[in-house]
Amino acid sequence: MQTLTPSYRFDSFELRPAQRLLLNDDVPMAAGARAYDLLLTLIERRERVVPHDELLNVVWPGLVVDENNLRQHVSSLRKLLGVDAVITVPGRGYRFGRVLDESIASPCAATSVTPASKVVPHSAAVNNLPANKPTLIGREEDLAAVLVLLRGTHLLTLVGAGGVGKTRMALEVADHVVAEFTDGVCIVELAPVTDPSLVIGTVADALDVHEEVARPLRDTLLEFLRRRRMLLFLDNCEHLIEACAVFAEQVLRCSVGTRTLATSREALGVAGEVAWRLPSLRSAPPGTVMSVDALLDFPASRLFVERAQAAAPTFRLTSENTPAVAQICHRLDGIPLALELAAARVGAMRVEQVAARLHDRFALLTRSRRTALQRHQTLRSLIDWSHELLSERERVLWRRLSQFAGGWTLAAAEAVCSAPPLLRHDVLELMTHLVEKSLVVLDTQSVEPRYRLLETIREYGLEKLLAADELKATRGRHLCHFVDQAEAIRPMLTRQDQLRGHAQAELELDNMRLALHWSLNSGQPELGMRLFSSLTRFWYKNMYWKEMVGWQERLAEAMRLSGAPPSIHEARSFYGAAMLATNYDPPHGRSLCERCVELSGPLDFDEGLAWSLMWMGYIDTRKRDVATAELFRDSLGHGRRIADPWRQAFLRAQALICFAGYEALMGRDESAEAMVAECEAEMAKIGGDKLYIGHGRALLGTIAIRRGHFERASQLLTESLALYRSVESKFDIAGSLAQQGFLALRQDDPARALALFRESLPLHRNYPTSPGVTRGLAQLLIAYAACKQWQTAARLAGVLDSTSAADAECAAPVELSGAVRQAYALALASARSALDPRVFAQQVDAGRSMRREEAMEYAMVGEASGHYK
Repeated sequence: MQTLTPSYRFDSFELRPAQRLLLNDDVPMAAGARAYDLLLTLIERRERVVPHDELLNVVWPGLVVDENNLRQHVSSLRKLLGVDAVITVPGRGYRFGRVLDESIASPCAATSVTPASKVVPHSAAVNNLPANKPTLIGREEDLAAVLVLLRGTHLLTLVGAGGVGKTRMALEVADHVVAEFTDGVCIVELAPVTDPSLVIGTVADALDVHEEVARPLRDTLLEFLRRRRMLLFLDNCEHLIEACAVFAEQVLRCSVGTRTLATSREALGVAGEVAWRLPSLRSAPPGTVMSVDALLDFPASRLFVERAQAAAPTFRLTSENTPAVAQICHRLDGIPLALELAAARVGAMRVEQVAARLHDRFALLTRSRRTALQRHQTLRSLIDWSHELLSERERVLWRRLSQFAGGWTLAAAEAVCSAPPLLRHDVLELMTHLVEKSLVVLDTQSVEPRYRLLETIREYGLEKLLAADELKATRGRHLCHFVDQAEAIRPMLTRQDQLRGHAQAELELDNMRLALHWSLNSGQPELGMRLFSSLTRFWYKNMYWKEMVGWQERLAEAMRLSGAPPSIHEARSFYGAAMLATNYDPPHGRSLCERCVELSGPLDFDEGLAWSLMWMGYIDTRKRDVATAELFRDSLGHGRRIADPWRQAFLRAQALICFAGYEALMGRDESAEAMVAECEAEMAKIGGDKLYIGHGRALLGTIAIRRGHFERASQLLTESLALYRSVESKFDIAGSLAQQGFLALRQDDPARALALFRESLPLHRNYPTSPGVTRGLAQLLIAYAACKQWQTAARLAGVLDSTSAADAECAAPVELSGAVRQAYALALASARSALDPRVFAQQVDAGRSMRREEAMEYAMVGEASGHYK
C-alpha cells in the first residue's frame, strides 16, 4: 500500500522525503546521506534562517562534529543545485534559496530507497513485532536521534551496558518505522543461540527461508534479502559478535532495501555501521532534597515509580519517600533492568527498606518476571553474562579497576592495574575493549579523559577482586599512586594556575579518601599523613575541615599504637590539622599546634615549629596579649632556617600576614602595612599566590576603614574579593563580603550592609556552630538594628546569648572583639530601647530556643517571614 506524502519541487529538481531521493529531470542524483538530510532540513525550515547549531544537531544527532563538515556539505549541495540554492547569512546560519512549487504532492512509496519499479515485493510481509510492550520511559531524545540515524544508514547498532534497555528501545524504533518497510520487520532472537555457526540458520528460521538443494543456506538467505525492503532486527549479538558482524556486512553489501538494526554490548565493527550508545537513565544527584515533581523530571525516577505502582498499585511518590527513591535510582546507576527489579520489591517492602538493602543488591534484586531471559531474572546473572564473554586478561583488568572510586585516568589505571599477568602497555588496549563492551564508561568532558565503572559493575568487580585474593596488592598500588598524586598536586595549589591543581584534587577526591582509608587499614598511616599534608590547602579552601581533621586524628592514633618513632610527616599533619580545626574550634586547633611543637622540637624540624608557633599566634591574636608577638617572632626565626626555598618563602608570607593582622588589631597600622608589603615580596619569590595577596588587600582595607578613607577601602576590599573569587576560596569570600558590609555601615548604607552580610553567611552553612557563623549572625544583628528591624535583632541576640539569663540581659559572643564588639553592644541597646520590654524578652527567648541551622535560615529573611512570628 502506498501513502500519499509530499515531494518538494523547485526548478528541475524534486526531493522525495519518503524515498530519500533527489531527482533532476526525474533522474536520481548522487547526494550523500548527510547532504540529503541537510537539504531536507533547510527546505522544511525555509521560512527562516537555520542556525549552525540547529543544523549540526539535526543532521549529526548525538555526534560532536566540526563546523567544517557543515560547510563541506553546503558546498556539495551548491555544486549539485547551483550556488544560490543555499544562502549563507553571515553570523547566523543558512537558509534555502529557491522557490518551491508548493502545489504539487506526488504519491511516493513510504521508504523506497531505489525507484519502486526495481523492487520485487514479497507476497507475505514478515512482521513478528510483539503486540504489547511496556511503556518506553525517559528515552524521548534517544528515540528521536535513533530514528534519524536509521533513515540514513543500512546498519545501525544500539550499544550499551546489560540491562540498559537496548532491546526495548529497538522495539520502539521498529514500531515507529514498520509502515515504511513494505516487506515487514523481522526480529531475530539471538540470546538462546550459543554456537556462532547457527546464526545464519536462526535468521533463516525467523524469515521462514528454507535451504535449497546444492546451495548454501547463506546464499539462499542473502538472495531472499536482496529482493526485500524490510527491517531485520538482530537482538543480543554480543556473544556471537564475529558471526553477526560477518552476516550484517554481507546483508549490507547485497541488499539495497533491507536495513539491519542490531543490539549488542559492543559495536559490530563493520564498515558502514553506525553505532548509537544508549546511556543509563538520568537520575537525581545523591543527597539532593527536592519536590515530587522535581524528582519525576528525572527519567530513572519516572521508570521506578511506574514499575513500583505496577507491583504495588497503592504506592505513591511522596515528599517523605522521595529521598529513598532518589537514592535507589542513583545507586543503581539508572539501569532500567535494575530499577525494575528494585521496583518489584515494593510489593513486599517499603521503598525505604529497598534503599537500605542496596548494600547487598545482588541478593535483593532477583526475578522480576518468570518469562524474562534467565540472565535478566537477577542482577547478578545479568553481569555474569557480560563477565563470561570477556577474555581472562579483560576480567583481570575489570576487577582491578573496581578499586577506583569516582573514576580514574589512563595513567592511574596503568599504575594501579599493572601487575602480572598485565603489563603496563596492555592496560590501554584492554581498557579500550571494556569501553567498547559497555563495561567502562568514558567521560570526554574533562580536560584529561577519565573513565569510570557504574557502581553496580564496580561492586561486582570488587567481589571478583576479593575472590582472586588481589585486594591487598591492588589497594597497595592504589595507595602509593595517590600519595604520589597528592604530592605532585601540592605545589600547584598555591601558584598562579592553582585552580587547575584544585580541580585535579577535586576530581580525585573519592580516590584520595579511599587511599586514606586504606592507609589506616593496611597499617601504613605515615603514607596517609603524607597524602593529608600535601592537600592541606585544598581541604582548607573547600571547607573539608572536620572531615579531614578526623582523618588526621585517626592516622595519628594509628601511628601511636604502632610504636613508630615520630616523623616530619606526622608533625606536618598536626600543623595542617590545626589550620583546619581553627576555623570551627580554635581551642582544639591550638592543642594540635602544641602537639606539633612537641613532635618538631626533638626532630629539629624548623618547618613544624615555624608553622605551629605562627598558627598559635593567629589563634591568640584576639586576646591582645603582648606574648602573641613573641610567637610570631619565634615563628619567623624558625622559618629562616627552613632549607627548602619555596617552603621558606611560603611560611614567611603566611606568618607575616598573620603578624600584620595582630599589629593592626593593636593599633600599629604602619607596622602592619610594612608586613603586608614584605609578605607580597615573599610571595613574588615563588610566583605569587592570589589567596595571600587577597589577605593583604583585605587587611589594608580594614586599616583604611578605621582611618575613614572609605574610597581607598572600597577599592582594596573589591580587589581582595576578586582575588578570593579567582581562587574560589569560599571561607575567604565570606570574610571579604562581611568586611564590605562593615564599610557600607560606615558609609551609612545599612540596606547594602544587610545584603552583603546575607550573602556572606550561607558560605559557612556546613559549620553552623563555628566562629564564622557566630560572627556572621552578629553582623546581621548589627545590620538589622541599623535597618530598624528591631524584633529580628532581638531574636538574633537570643540566638547568640550564651548566658540564658532570665532577665534577657544578652552577653556579646566571645568571638567578637574591638570595634565589632562595640557595634554589637550598641545595636543590642538600640533594639532593647526601641521595643516594648515584653516583646524584646519574647524575641530573645524565641532566639534561645532556635537551633543554629534554624537561626541561619531565619537570619536570611528576618521579619519578612511570617513563618517565624
